[in-house]
Amino acid sequence: MHISGTFITVTLFLFLSALLPALPTLGRTQESASVPDPPLQTQAIQIVKAPWSALSLSGTKLGTTLRVNVRLGPAAEVAELEPWTGLLQIAACGPPPEQAAMLSTSLSIKGLLRNSRYSEGLWFDQAGSAYKRLRYNQEPGKYWLKEYCWKKNGVHRSKLAPAAEEEKLHKPGAWQEQTSSWYALPERPAQCTSLSDPALLIVLASAMAQEPQERSLSLCTFGRRQLFQLEMTRETGEAQAVSYRILQDSGPAQERSGRIKPLVYRITAQQVQTDDMTEAFSLMGLEEDIRIFVDPATYLPIRLSGTARMAGKVELDLAEARIN
Repeated sequence: MHISGTFITVTLFLFLSALLPALPTLGRTQESASVPDPPLQTQAIQIVKAPWSALSLSGTKLGTTLRVNVRLGPAAEVAELEPWTGLLQIAACGPPPEQAAMLSTSLSIKGLLRNSRYSEGLWFDQAGSAYKRLRYNQEPGKYWLKEYCWKKNGVHRSKLAPAAEEEKLHKPGAWQEQTSSWYALPERPAQCTSLSDPALLIVLASAMAQEPQERSLSLCTFGRRQLFQLEMTRETGEAQAVSYRILQDSGPAQERSGRIKPLVYRITAQQVQTDDMTEAFSLMGLEEDIRIFVDPATYLPIRLSGTARMAGKVELDLAEARIN
Protein backbone atom coordinates (compact mmCIF):
# COMPACT_ATOMS: atom_id res chain seq x y z
CA MET A 1 0.00 0.00 0.00
CA HIS A 2 1.39 3.40 -0.94
CA ILE A 3 1.11 6.26 1.56
CA SER A 4 1.88 9.71 0.24
CA GLY A 5 4.43 11.98 1.87
CA THR A 6 1.76 14.65 2.28
CA PHE A 7 -0.43 12.28 4.29
CA ILE A 8 2.47 11.35 6.60
CA THR A 9 3.46 14.99 7.07
CA VAL A 10 -0.05 16.15 7.96
CA THR A 11 -0.78 13.17 10.21
CA LEU A 12 2.51 13.46 12.09
CA PHE A 13 2.08 17.21 12.53
CA LEU A 14 -1.37 16.72 14.05
CA PHE A 15 -0.08 13.91 16.26
CA LEU A 16 2.84 15.90 17.63
CA SER A 17 0.63 18.95 18.13
CA ALA A 18 -1.71 16.84 20.23
CA LEU A 19 1.16 15.74 22.45
CA LEU A 20 2.29 19.29 23.17
CA PRO A 21 -0.47 20.95 25.23
CA ALA A 22 -1.94 24.08 23.64
CA LEU A 23 -2.65 26.50 26.43
CA PRO A 24 -4.30 29.95 26.50
CA THR A 25 -2.09 32.97 27.13
CA LEU A 26 -1.46 34.26 30.63
CA GLY A 27 0.94 36.48 32.63
CA ARG A 28 1.91 38.04 35.95
CA THR A 29 -0.36 39.87 38.35
CA GLN A 30 0.09 41.48 41.74
CA GLU A 31 -1.97 38.68 43.30
CA SER A 32 0.43 35.97 42.09
CA ALA A 33 3.34 37.71 43.79
CA SER A 34 1.59 37.78 47.15
CA VAL A 35 2.09 35.27 49.97
CA PRO A 36 0.92 31.93 48.52
CA ASP A 37 -1.98 30.00 49.93
CA PRO A 38 -1.01 26.79 51.73
CA PRO A 39 -1.67 23.63 49.73
CA LEU A 40 -5.21 22.33 50.05
CA GLN A 41 -5.41 19.13 52.05
CA THR A 42 -6.28 16.03 50.04
CA GLN A 43 -8.62 13.53 51.63
CA ALA A 44 -9.25 11.40 48.55
CA ILE A 45 -5.67 10.21 48.01
CA GLN A 46 -2.78 9.18 50.19
CA ILE A 47 0.55 9.03 48.40
CA VAL A 48 2.97 6.60 50.02
CA LYS A 49 6.70 6.77 49.39
CA ALA A 50 7.18 5.80 45.75
CA PRO A 51 9.66 2.98 45.14
CA TRP A 52 11.32 4.92 42.32
CA SER A 53 12.97 8.30 41.79
CA ALA A 54 13.40 8.27 38.01
CA LEU A 55 11.70 6.66 35.00
CA SER A 56 12.50 6.61 31.30
CA LEU A 57 9.76 5.48 28.92
CA SER A 58 9.83 5.45 25.14
CA GLY A 59 7.80 4.51 22.09
CA THR A 60 7.57 5.09 18.36
CA LYS A 61 4.78 6.36 16.12
CA LEU A 62 4.84 7.20 12.42
CA GLY A 63 8.62 6.93 12.33
CA THR A 64 9.05 9.30 15.27
CA THR A 65 10.62 8.42 18.61
CA LEU A 66 8.96 9.68 21.77
CA ARG A 67 10.76 9.61 25.09
CA VAL A 68 9.43 10.60 28.50
CA ASN A 69 11.81 11.15 31.41
CA VAL A 70 10.34 11.49 34.90
CA ARG A 71 12.11 12.56 38.09
CA LEU A 72 10.56 12.46 41.56
CA GLY A 73 11.96 13.68 44.85
CA PRO A 74 12.34 16.62 47.24
CA ALA A 75 11.68 19.89 45.45
CA ALA A 76 15.01 21.31 46.64
CA GLU A 77 16.82 18.57 44.70
CA VAL A 78 14.71 18.12 41.57
CA ALA A 79 14.45 21.88 40.99
CA GLU A 80 18.23 21.97 40.52
CA LEU A 81 17.95 19.83 37.38
CA GLU A 82 17.52 21.09 33.84
CA PRO A 83 15.48 22.88 32.63
CA TRP A 84 14.34 24.29 35.98
CA THR A 85 17.57 25.96 37.08
CA GLY A 86 17.10 29.69 36.60
CA LEU A 87 13.38 29.45 35.87
CA LEU A 88 12.49 29.56 39.56
CA GLN A 89 13.85 33.09 39.78
CA ILE A 90 11.17 34.36 37.41
CA ALA A 91 8.30 32.27 38.83
CA ALA A 92 5.26 34.24 39.98
CA CYS A 93 3.82 31.85 42.57
CA GLY A 94 6.43 32.52 45.21
CA PRO A 95 8.56 29.94 47.02
CA PRO A 96 7.04 26.48 47.54
CA PRO A 97 6.52 25.02 51.03
CA GLU A 98 9.75 23.87 52.65
CA GLN A 99 8.81 20.19 52.58
CA ALA A 100 7.35 20.21 49.05
CA ALA A 101 8.04 17.34 46.69
CA MET A 102 8.52 17.79 42.95
CA LEU A 103 7.69 15.74 39.87
CA SER A 104 9.58 16.71 36.72
CA THR A 105 8.39 15.31 33.37
CA SER A 106 10.13 15.93 30.05
CA LEU A 107 8.77 14.81 26.69
CA SER A 108 11.09 14.77 23.69
CA ILE A 109 10.00 14.08 20.12
CA LYS A 110 12.59 13.25 17.48
CA GLY A 111 11.91 12.46 13.85
CA LEU A 112 12.64 13.45 10.30
CA LEU A 113 10.00 16.17 10.31
CA ARG A 114 10.12 17.56 13.81
CA ASN A 115 12.32 17.75 16.90
CA SER A 116 10.87 19.31 20.02
CA ARG A 117 10.96 19.19 23.79
CA TYR A 118 8.32 19.97 26.38
CA SER A 119 8.85 19.93 30.15
CA GLU A 120 6.53 20.14 33.13
CA GLY A 121 7.42 20.65 36.78
CA LEU A 122 4.90 20.05 39.54
CA TRP A 123 5.34 21.07 43.17
CA PHE A 124 3.06 19.24 45.63
CA ASP A 125 2.77 18.09 49.23
CA GLN A 126 3.07 14.48 50.37
CA ALA A 127 -0.71 14.05 50.28
CA GLY A 128 -0.77 14.91 46.59
CA SER A 129 -2.15 18.45 46.78
CA ALA A 130 -0.70 20.58 44.01
CA TYR A 131 0.93 23.91 44.85
CA LYS A 132 2.22 25.10 41.49
CA ARG A 133 3.04 23.87 38.01
CA LEU A 134 5.47 25.12 35.38
CA ARG A 135 5.11 24.17 31.72
CA TYR A 136 8.02 24.97 29.43
CA ASN A 137 7.75 24.50 25.67
CA GLN A 138 11.11 24.37 23.90
CA GLU A 139 9.93 23.62 20.39
CA PRO A 140 11.96 25.76 17.98
CA GLY A 141 10.02 28.88 17.07
CA LYS A 142 7.24 28.24 19.59
CA TYR A 143 8.82 28.99 22.94
CA TRP A 144 6.73 29.76 26.02
CA LEU A 145 6.75 29.31 29.78
CA LYS A 146 3.46 28.97 31.65
CA GLU A 147 2.91 28.82 35.38
CA TYR A 148 -0.13 27.72 37.35
CA CYS A 149 -0.64 28.78 40.97
CA TRP A 150 -3.24 26.85 42.96
CA LYS A 151 -5.33 29.03 45.30
CA LYS A 152 -8.24 28.22 47.59
CA ASN A 153 -10.89 29.49 45.19
CA GLY A 154 -9.23 29.23 41.81
CA VAL A 155 -6.10 28.84 39.72
CA HIS A 156 -3.96 31.70 38.47
CA ARG A 157 -2.00 31.14 35.28
CA SER A 158 0.75 33.27 33.83
CA LYS A 159 2.65 33.16 30.57
CA LEU A 160 6.00 34.42 29.33
CA ALA A 161 6.92 34.35 25.66
CA PRO A 162 9.37 36.09 23.33
CA ALA A 163 8.00 39.44 22.19
CA ALA A 164 10.37 39.67 19.22
CA GLU A 165 12.43 37.33 17.06
CA GLU A 166 15.70 38.22 18.77
CA GLU A 167 14.28 37.23 22.16
CA LYS A 168 13.87 33.65 20.93
CA LEU A 169 17.64 33.33 21.20
CA HIS A 170 17.50 33.92 24.96
CA LYS A 171 16.16 32.14 28.03
CA PRO A 172 12.70 33.00 29.50
CA GLY A 173 14.18 35.57 31.87
CA ALA A 174 14.71 37.86 28.87
CA TRP A 175 11.24 37.43 27.35
CA GLN A 176 9.01 40.49 27.43
CA GLU A 177 5.56 39.25 26.41
CA GLN A 178 3.56 38.71 29.62
CA THR A 179 -0.12 37.86 29.95
CA SER A 180 -2.30 36.50 32.76
CA SER A 181 -5.65 34.93 33.56
CA TRP A 182 -7.65 33.78 36.57
CA TYR A 183 -9.91 30.72 36.64
CA ALA A 184 -12.39 30.54 39.50
CA LEU A 185 -13.21 27.00 40.56
CA PRO A 186 -16.79 25.84 40.02
CA GLU A 187 -18.91 24.19 42.67
CA ARG A 188 -17.20 20.88 43.21
CA PRO A 189 -18.49 17.36 43.89
CA ALA A 190 -17.87 15.79 47.29
CA GLN A 191 -14.84 13.97 45.87
CA CYS A 192 -13.16 17.28 45.06
CA THR A 193 -12.09 18.13 48.58
CA SER A 194 -8.89 19.45 46.99
CA LEU A 195 -7.03 19.54 43.69
CA SER A 196 -4.26 17.41 42.34
CA ASP A 197 -2.60 17.28 38.93
CA PRO A 198 -2.79 14.75 36.06
CA ALA A 199 0.97 14.20 36.13
CA LEU A 200 0.70 12.58 39.57
CA LEU A 201 -1.37 9.70 38.21
CA ILE A 202 1.77 7.75 37.37
CA VAL A 203 2.90 8.11 41.00
CA LEU A 204 -0.54 7.11 42.27
CA ALA A 205 -0.47 3.95 40.16
CA SER A 206 2.72 2.84 41.94
CA ALA A 207 1.17 3.70 45.29
CA MET A 208 -2.05 1.80 44.60
CA ALA A 209 -0.12 -1.26 43.43
CA GLN A 210 1.42 -1.52 46.91
CA GLU A 211 -2.04 -1.70 48.47
CA PRO A 212 -3.81 -4.77 47.00
CA GLN A 213 -7.14 -3.81 48.55
CA GLU A 214 -7.14 -0.47 46.71
CA ARG A 215 -8.97 -1.26 43.47
CA SER A 216 -10.33 2.19 42.69
CA LEU A 217 -9.67 5.82 43.50
CA SER A 218 -11.59 9.06 42.96
CA LEU A 219 -9.89 12.43 42.79
CA CYS A 220 -10.04 15.79 41.03
CA THR A 221 -7.40 17.48 38.92
CA PHE A 222 -7.07 20.81 37.17
CA GLY A 223 -6.13 20.62 33.50
CA ARG A 224 -5.46 23.58 31.20
CA ARG A 225 -8.54 25.61 32.14
CA GLN A 226 -11.03 23.14 33.59
CA LEU A 227 -11.63 20.96 36.62
CA PHE A 228 -11.93 17.20 36.08
CA GLN A 229 -13.26 14.42 38.27
CA LEU A 230 -11.20 11.26 37.71
CA GLU A 231 -11.67 7.59 38.44
CA MET A 232 -8.72 5.19 38.59
CA THR A 233 -9.99 1.62 38.39
CA ARG A 234 -7.92 -1.56 38.47
CA GLU A 235 -8.59 -3.99 35.63
CA THR A 236 -7.52 -7.55 34.98
CA GLY A 237 -4.38 -7.39 32.88
CA GLU A 238 -3.16 -9.85 30.28
CA ALA A 239 0.35 -11.27 30.31
CA GLN A 240 2.84 -9.18 28.39
CA ALA A 241 6.57 -9.04 27.76
CA VAL A 242 8.74 -6.58 29.65
CA SER A 243 12.37 -5.59 29.26
CA TYR A 244 13.85 -2.79 31.34
CA ARG A 245 16.88 -1.89 33.42
CA ILE A 246 16.79 -1.11 37.14
CA LEU A 247 19.41 1.26 38.55
CA GLN A 248 20.14 1.81 42.23
CA ASP A 249 22.53 3.91 44.25
CA SER A 250 24.40 0.85 45.53
CA GLY A 251 25.04 -2.32 43.59
CA PRO A 252 25.07 -3.13 39.88
CA ALA A 253 22.23 -2.47 37.47
CA GLN A 254 19.68 -5.25 37.07
CA GLU A 255 17.95 -6.37 33.90
CA ARG A 256 14.33 -7.44 34.21
CA SER A 257 12.84 -9.25 31.24
CA GLY A 258 10.26 -11.91 30.54
CA ARG A 259 6.50 -12.15 30.64
CA ILE A 260 4.47 -10.81 33.56
CA LYS A 261 0.82 -10.18 34.35
CA PRO A 262 0.72 -6.46 35.18
CA LEU A 263 -1.68 -4.52 37.34
CA VAL A 264 -3.65 -2.25 35.01
CA TYR A 265 -5.24 1.03 36.06
CA ARG A 266 -7.80 2.57 33.72
CA ILE A 267 -8.32 6.33 33.97
CA THR A 268 -11.62 7.97 33.09
CA ALA A 269 -12.24 11.70 33.34
CA GLN A 270 -15.33 13.89 33.40
CA GLN A 271 -15.29 17.67 33.19
CA VAL A 272 -16.97 19.05 36.32
CA GLN A 273 -18.32 22.20 34.71
CA THR A 274 -19.58 22.08 31.13
CA ASP A 275 -19.65 25.45 29.39
CA ASP A 276 -18.17 27.15 26.35
CA MET A 277 -14.67 26.38 27.68
CA THR A 278 -14.85 22.64 27.03
CA GLU A 279 -11.51 20.86 26.92
CA ALA A 280 -10.33 17.29 26.63
CA PHE A 281 -8.58 15.70 29.58
CA SER A 282 -4.93 14.99 28.78
CA LEU A 283 -2.13 12.96 30.36
CA MET A 284 1.12 13.46 28.44
CA GLY A 285 -0.93 14.07 25.28
CA LEU A 286 -3.14 11.00 25.75
CA GLU A 287 -6.85 11.82 25.92
CA GLU A 288 -8.85 8.56 25.76
CA ASP A 289 -8.50 4.90 26.76
CA ILE A 290 -5.72 5.87 29.17
CA ARG A 291 -4.15 3.01 31.11
CA ILE A 292 -1.13 2.71 33.37
CA PHE A 293 0.47 -0.75 33.65
CA VAL A 294 2.44 -1.60 36.82
CA ASP A 295 4.84 -4.48 37.46
CA PRO A 296 3.41 -6.25 40.57
CA ALA A 297 6.90 -7.37 41.64
CA THR A 298 8.66 -4.00 41.52
CA TYR A 299 5.67 -1.56 41.61
CA LEU A 300 7.24 0.25 38.66
CA PRO A 301 5.03 1.73 35.91
CA ILE A 302 6.01 -0.34 32.88
CA ARG A 303 3.65 1.07 30.26
CA LEU A 304 1.52 4.12 29.61
CA SER A 305 -1.01 3.71 26.82
CA GLY A 306 -3.89 5.69 25.37
CA THR A 307 -5.27 7.44 22.32
CA ALA A 308 -3.85 10.73 21.10
CA ARG A 309 -5.84 13.08 18.93
CA MET A 310 -5.46 12.35 15.20
CA ALA A 311 -2.80 9.70 15.93
CA GLY A 312 -4.62 6.72 17.35
CA LYS A 313 -3.14 4.39 19.94
CA VAL A 314 0.18 5.30 21.56
CA GLU A 315 2.22 3.08 23.90
CA LEU A 316 5.18 4.21 25.98
CA ASP A 317 7.16 1.36 27.56
CA LEU A 318 9.57 1.53 30.49
CA ALA A 319 13.20 1.31 29.41
CA GLU A 320 14.97 2.27 32.64
CA ALA A 321 14.13 3.07 36.24
CA ARG A 322 16.07 4.21 39.28
CA ILE A 323 14.76 2.79 42.53
CA ASN A 324 15.10 4.24 46.01
